[in-house]
Amino acid sequence: MAGVERDLRDLTQVGDLAAFVRLMRLAALRTGGLLNQADLARDALVGRTTAQRWLSILEASFLVTLLPPFAESRAKRLIKTPKLYALDTGLALYLAGVEDEDALGRQPGSGAWLENLVLNDLLAWRETEAKKPGVFYRRSASGEEVDFVVERRGRLLPIEVKAARTVRTADARALDAFCQEFGRRSPFGLLLYDGREILQLTRTTLAAPLGAVL
Repeated sequence: MAGVERDLRDLTQVGDLAAFVRLMRLAALRTGGLLNQADLARDALVGRTTAQRWLSILEASFLVTLLPPFAESRAKRLIKTPKLYALDTGLALYLAGVEDEDALGRQPGSGAWLENLVLNDLLAWRETEAKKPGVFYRRSASGEEVDFVVERRGRLLPIEVKAARTVRTADARALDAFCQEFGRRSPFGLLLYDGREILQLTRTTLAAPLGAVL
């Protein structure tokens, strides 16, 4: 952590290091959530412009990434709210005060950390592709949310991540709705969970162990 602080301060002349670290901790606690820069700035006790600049620094330093929403229109992807994720899950856990497995289990919303690990693997895979696939999240007008949508060669793969050892047909609802909406472009969805079996949950949703991708 001290090395990160020193490198970032040398790189950018942050100035108020205590406030910068406070913002980093607050950003870590928001992993997997919609980015609200005004709220983040308020909680970090800095101006919104400062928070925006520091987030840009964290992005440029490959410590955080902003996941855009999926939309058919590329213009809409630029104006809708992104989600905030960490590119170093271990550092983000430390910043969030999660020091061991017991602490992780006690933290509300711990499934976001599994999402974060899956996203990091998706982004690493994307870098191996000559033509970079798109990686997004999806929230429909009706409120149905899909953790990740991979867009590759005109096809769409919706992915849900569940921090559970068992899954039910009902867990496939958002994936099935996505596949129904996009038809041939999205023939099936993938539900990743903390179990051991590969299951055909529904006609369009396959459940697979997290270990298959992590």
